[in-house]
Amino acid sequence: MSKDQTSVLSGTQLTWEGFDILSTRISNAIRERKYQIDAIVGIARGGMFLAGALSYKLEIKNVFLVNTQLYSNRQRVNPRILHAPKDIFFENILVVDDILDTGSTYYLIQEFVRTISNNAIWTVLIDKGKSNIQVDFIGERLHADFWIDFPWSR
Repeated sequence: MSKDQTSVLSGTQLTWEGFDILSTRISNAIRERKYQIDAIVGIARGGMFLAGALSYKLEIKNVFLVNTQLYSNRQRVNPRILHAPKDIFFENILVVDDILDTGSTYYLIQEFVRTISNNAIWTVLIDKGKSNIQVDFIGERLHADFWIDFPWSR
């Protein structure tokens, strides 16, 4: 987030309007850098919404989901991949998630991502600023550790 961009969060809540602002911020940044993207891989469940929004904004029809589980009822569980697409390969993919917190999801799926693409670009809607993971595009970077209430989880 540049100095001229203000936070779209209302307290700990992200609204649908805020989501649209952040997803537009990301799609504009991707266009400016002129990345060639062949497919989008969303990390379910929160990344599904960003994957859908970016597929429309960037006009990319190849969209896939990887379903992971790291939390249950806001409690940390043993991270695992529940479902991943099979028999796909694209030269350039955009991997999207709703939030970068500890980096656990990134570490969980990075090996899978290497099996489906030679070049993965990573983006998150919100980076909580806690992880040392460097993603390519961020809608908003925070420097706070609180649970974010996304519009699709209300």
